[in-house]
Amino acid sequence: MRINGRPAPAGIRLRVGSSRSGSRQFSLPPSGHAEIVTDDTGGFEAEVLSGALFVHLARGSTQRFQLAPRTDSKQLKCAAGQRTVFTIDLLAAVPVVGVVRDKLTGEPVAGVPVTVSSRLARTHNVVAFTNRDGEYAAWVVPGEVHVGVPARGALSAIPLPPPYLPPAKAMTHQLANDQSVVALPPIELNRGPVVGGTVVNADGQPLDGATVYAIVDHGGEQAYRIVHRV
Repeated sequence: MRINGRPAPAGIRLRVGSSRSGSRQFSLPPSGHAEIVTDDTGGFEAEVLSGALFVHLARGSTQRFQLAPRTDSKQLKCAAGQRTVFTIDLLAAVPVVGVVRDKLTGEPVAGVPVTVSSRLARTHNVVAFTNRDGEYAAWVVPGEVHVGVPARGALSAIPLPPPYLPPAKAMTHQLANDQSVVALPPIELNRGPVVGGTVVNADGQPLDGATVYAIVDHGGEQAYRIVHRV
């Protein structure tokens, strides 16, 4: 295992599993995967069933490191009775902090899901939530980093606290490898109008369980909020 091209240290926890069908379902009973730890050389060993091999970082190792995108993932397979040797590349991450506030009043907003993603680790999106002071923290691979607030159903099933709407676009930042803790610019949320009404069917009867989409324009920036009636 390597981190930014150098041998990885000991103690990195991995989850390793395989699938004969090609899907990303682990096939090792009973837990569905094997959890291993790298040794002093950055190496590891695990017994898995033959088939397509999948490797993930275990909980606790996903903050400081992220898996590098693999270009040969379809070729990562293990055969029965044979020893398969391969290299896993990790990318070192840096901590970032920020705050979300009301654009009108400047007050912090709590309970907001914030997505932080790196262009170098395209398959890894971190979702952090703001505390009562509107602050959030996450780890991300340096380089081109995107920070935003997702709409419900995108990356987070938890909606924004009313009456706020997500920004139309994510912010883009360039982070250097030699930075320690990076303080990101504030994210400002617009307040959306409070609307209500009744959904009816063709016969004019109230329709239960309908989903209503409201499109709002804030100074040329469009954002939407999903209102679900149960």
